[in-house]
Amino acid sequence: MHHHRNTFWMTACCALPILLACSDRDATKGPAASTPPDVPVGAEETRFPDGPTRPLPTVQLEPGDLTTSFGTTQQHVLVSNLTAPVGKALLDDIAKSVSIRTWPELALVPSTVSEITDASGKSGEDQFAHIYWAPVSPLADRWYALYVEALPENATWPAFPNVLSLKDGARVARFRTGSEPVVSSVRVYSKEGHPEVAQVVYVDFSERVVGDTGLVRLSYSGGEIPPCQAAPPVKPGASGTSAGETPPEGKEIDTSFGEAVLYCSSAVDIARPLHLEIQPGLRSNSGPALNNGELVRIAMEPEHWVDWGEAGKAFRPGVP
Repeated sequence: MHHHRNTFWMTACCALPILLACSDRDATKGPAASTPPDVPVGAEETRFPDGPTRPLPTVQLEPGDLTTSFGTTQQHVLVSNLTAPVGKALLDDIAKSVSIRTWPELALVPSTVSEITDASGKSGEDQFAHIYWAPVSPLADRWYALYVEALPENATWPAFPNVLSLKDGARVARFRTGSEPVVSSVRVYSKEGHPEVAQVVYVDFSERVVGDTGLVRLSYSGGEIPPCQAAPPVKPGASGTSAGETPPEGKEIDTSFGEAVLYCSSAVDIARPLHLEIQPGLRSNSGPALNNGELVRIAMEPEHWVDWGEAGKAFRPGVP
């Protein structure tokens, strides 16, 4: 993996698939489990009846695409069947389609399926089935990908999966075991009911970072700058304190953030080539700087934006 020490322009490897989904903000959370009034708590339940109208089980990957500082946590697949068990046969078929690869070479990393746990389908239980992988040798500190060649025909992806679609039809979730913060996505949403804010732009990072969000800005080709203002990051208090309070002696307030937020007084025209620029100064909690301390410039072409949850649009950059 070559480190990106020089100024670079990143473009999307390819357009993301448009699928169904819950929220893009937390891909590991499935549909809310609720007990209808006529179903006793603790009784078995399904949100949809069996038959041709029942949605297919959906597959999510952990870690999600462009995650860094993942550490030694096991890679795994989560399968949702709307609170009903998925079944061993389907889980085995899904497991056969998944592997760990190096990125971007896609060299196979020897690994085994260490555990398959199905959901019970009972109220209060885990809503997902899980398939865990164990590399034969500990993963070195570099980029890897959870690689899905093709899902079985009786399983599908959620509406907005946190994966990248490759030209050969495979899907990958790229991750790094150690810290190397990168921009993982850019999301644009309209802001209704707020006359001073037409749109909100979220610049998501692959891990939590610290620094000045004012270093982040957008521009069109030619240098024109959209009327967007970076909001200062929220500063949550340490455990047991609220923002603005003095933390207990010996504890520090966490000022890190996973996204920079830009408020725009008029709509950003993503039908025009758009550039994201981040001046040096952001770094991860553990120390490494965004883009090794160099200027970040990401080119976002109109054809690479895709629909996202809550009537938004999203762009996912490549790894430099």
